Amino acid sequence: MPNDPVYKNSGFYRGSAPVALLCEGDVIGYESQFLSRWFRSPNAGSLKIDVWACGTGHGLRAIADSYGREVKIVGIEDCDFRSDEQASADCQNRLQDLEGRGVAVRGWFAWGRNEIENYFLDDKILNPVMVNWFGCKDDDVNKALDTAVQSLKVFQAVQASVYGIRRWWEHTDPAVSFRGSECLYVGGRPNWTENGLASPDKEQIKEKLLVALKRWRERFAGDKTKTPLPEKADMEKVFDEYTQVHPVQNVEADVWRTDWAGKEILKLVRQQLAHSFGRDYGGRLRDILKQQGIELGDTIPWHRWNRQTRDSIDRELEHEIQSRLVKQLFEDAANNPTSEIRTNLNRIWTALTA
Repeated sequence: MPNDPVYKNSGFYRGSAPVALLCEGDVIGYESQFLSRWFRSPNAGSLKIDVWACGTGHGLRAIADSYGREVKIVGIEDCDFRSDEQASADCQNRLQDLEGRGVAVRGWFAWGRNEIENYFLDDKILNPVMVNWFGCKDDDVNKALDTAVQSLKVFQAVQASVYGIRRWWEHTDPAVSFRGSECLYVGGRPNWTENGLASPDKEQIKEKLLVALKRWRERFAGDKTKTPLPEKADMEKVFDEYTQVHPVQNVEADVWRTDWAGKEILKLVRQQLAHSFGRDYGGRLRDILKQQGIELGDTIPWHRWNRQTRDSIDRELEHEIQSRLVKQLFEDAANNPTSEIRTNLNRIWTALTA
């Protein structure tokens, strides 16, 4: 293998093990890093597996179909705003479909939370990492978490509503005549200002979402589908459930830890802490910040830049912190056999050894 940085993560790609664990995300993402570390540790005994990061859920299923007749496979997908019952039913259907097409699938699961990033939101994982990294206090992390949850309510409501429609579409007949679909993603992200994070107008976003749904439904006029089209009331119900998380619950409530998009919460927590606490950033992040006129030790003024620039800086910040979060979750799973994440890992291990 050439001695080039581009090959530094080549060990995460397909190897020679007789069984492969397929997950979402990229080869240097949270999921592949954590699963590779776990199943190559003594916790997995002498089990020899490859972990393949497949990008999206659709990529996960495509890779399973492509390679699953050569090696045994097990899949773990994001829960993606589904209930436990919905996710379990979908995974069972996926398993039966793959088996029916000759794929050597040994198990197909969904995380017990919305995605793996949600497990990093527990205080015992998040707080020590952020406190150590930013040189702040627990109260600072909790405050950032509180603000992230409150400012993300509208965006999470949009995501949950759209995923409900997406799930309906995936369960209907793909051969049905369909003339293109209205885009249901109507915004809702909080934005950075000089005064911090600003939430969008809930009613304005809700109205845009319902208008988009109306146009989306009109695309199906005259077409027959296996199940009835989602109604306006269905989307309103989901949207309202997510936007009515009461402020006094916020950090104490479990719903956002389990059911929301954890990656979005993590993102706003680290951005707020970077905005409030400077440190000597290293590597590529340091170079990018210097290009933006930010010196070592300065706080990061996210409001100065457009979303593209913010995202490029945030990706490097995330990479700086990611391995520490993975290590913290790994140690918790190793030391707590009855923990929630360990239950998920045990189910996967059982399938991998079948």
